[in-house]
Amino acid sequence: MGLIPVIEYKRIPGLSVIPDICIGAKREAKSVLFISRVPIEDVTEVAVDSSSRTSVALLRIILTEFYGKNGVTYEVGQPDAAQMLSRRESALLIGDPALKFNLDGCLVYDLAAQWKAFTGLPFVFAFWGVRQGIKLSDEERGLFYQSRAEGLANLPGIAELYSEKLGVSREEILQYFCVNLNYTLDEANQKGLEEFYRLAAKLRLIE
Repeated sequence: MGLIPVIEYKRIPGLSVIPDICIGAKREAKSVLFISRVPIEDVTEVAVDSSSRTSVALLRIILTEFYGKNGVTYEVGQPDAAQMLSRRESALLIGDPALKFNLDGCLVYDLAAQWKAFTGLPFVFAFWGVRQGIKLSDEERGLFYQSRAEGLANLPGIAELYSEKLGVSREEILQYFCVNLNYTLDEANQKGLEEFYRLAAKLRLIE
């Protein structure tokens, strides 16, 4: 079992998914950002994070399907924002680097917000995958929901911890956890996921 990028569900045979639990965004994600020195309509090259498979696929879909940008060059590298932008005109930042990077002087596009604007749907980034042949009891599945509930109940303390770790204000972190992120694989999130898979397959990013 593992928390996996949603695109890997279509690449690893025989996976099942623990129902009703995910990491998604109904509107802005705040931690999945496309930053650029030129308008998105003029982008020709992007530095992307080597650990960001779902987000890279999402960016490819947004640039190709929504902005008609064919022939964009993607360079895969380490998630060092300053270095990425020194080599390329734009970069994809995810997770902690996106939350703490100084965005002054850059054009910033939140990918979940872009997805929402063009499709009207939320976006799901990750969920719990279970390998073929693994059967979970109700009690074992319940541990995941219990963990989510305990996390949500302790968000102020978690925000305090990450505020110190990242050098970002506690209020910003708390809003990120409470407003930007969504943790339920509900019907709307499933529809967003299905549309993502459809477009990823259209671009031959998955079967």
